[in-house]
Amino acid sequence: MTNENLQSRTIDILRFPFAIAVVFIHGFGEPSIVETAQINWNELTYIDCYNLFRIAISHVIASTAVPFFFLIAGYFFFYKQRSFTLKLYLQKLRDRKKRIFLPYILWMGIYLAPIILIKILAYLVKGKPLSNITQFFESKGGWHIFWDSNVWGFDNLNWLNNPILMSAPDSIPLWFLRDLMVLAILSPFIYLFLSTTRKLCILCLTLCYLSGIWFYFPGLTLISCFYFSLGAYLSLQQQNLVLMAYRLYKPAVLISLILFFPIVALDGQLWAYRAMPFFIIASLIAIIGSTASFVKQKNVVPSAFLKNSSFFVYLLHTNMILWHVKATLEVWIPDGNLALMLLRYILISSVTVVCCLGIYAFLKRYFPNALAILTGEK
Repeated sequence: MTNENLQSRTIDILRFPFAIAVVFIHGFGEPSIVETAQINWNELTYIDCYNLFRIAISHVIASTAVPFFFLIAGYFFFYKQRSFTLKLYLQKLRDRKKRIFLPYILWMGIYLAPIILIKILAYLVKGKPLSNITQFFESKGGWHIFWDSNVWGFDNLNWLNNPILMSAPDSIPLWFLRDLMVLAILSPFIYLFLSTTRKLCILCLTLCYLSGIWFYFPGLTLISCFYFSLGAYLSLQQQNLVLMAYRLYKPAVLISLILFFPIVALDGQLWAYRAMPFFIIASLIAIIGSTASFVKQKNVVPSAFLKNSSFFVYLLHTNMILWHVKATLEVWIPDGNLALMLLRYILISSVTVVCCLGIYAFLKRYFPNALAILTGEK
């Protein structure tokens, strides 16, 4: 197996697990905020064990998912490019219009359509005022609903004790596409900085990422800019991303394990926030490198179905499916037993993924053109 084949297979295999990780992030459940500082570590209750398990999966391990997608997005944006001409830039923009902008608009429409339909039905059946539709948009900040109506991170302080704010449109997963659109537009500047300053630019961005010192601009978050630029730098330097991780994954596994347990125990507290960037970098190297080792030893071939469905699962899962699955399983599997609560937590995200895969298979079979448009396939 060539190094390029190893890289391709490794990345394709990881797409689906990382998509599942995003589902687990949003399937954390209630309460959404857990005060680990109040846990009595000498007398752990079953609720404490349940919360720590959820934190370990949804808040810590799954935190590597979106950085991975930004990393490979930056890597393949500049893949095998020796120069960046105006013609190439315009070609990239046309390509991203189909692969990012159009899916962004369509999925926002899919998210908003049921909300608007319910309000129209309330008008027709119960005589509710149609102004409820405009009031809904006003409550979300008007046009901000399409860009940055959700803002969080007020408790996550950087090294200067300023909050590291994140934002998203009302359909939260779309912040990934939003940032990719901005990065695509700014790609000539990214190329210029990386090609002229090289390591200096990456070192500065790394320092910003580790310290959390960044400006708040919806569409150009610190996570997206750092990992996209890192991937772009490795690509422009003609480095094999997976091979680099493979060479470093053993010490990275050790660092990840050392950081993992304190971060879980201190979830939501300042030092956990500040240790998280170090953990994510080490964990990405560990996951990519160990997966490459497995692929190399076992000659594993990725599943085309799972690889191709990853983006669809990422985009669809929060559009009613996750919330309906969660509401149903919370009725069927009530609180009161640790084993059942853990089972419910795992099933919420697992059943959601299965539902998304079922819808994907249906669309792939009967409406392939519509599916291609929704996922931005070429």
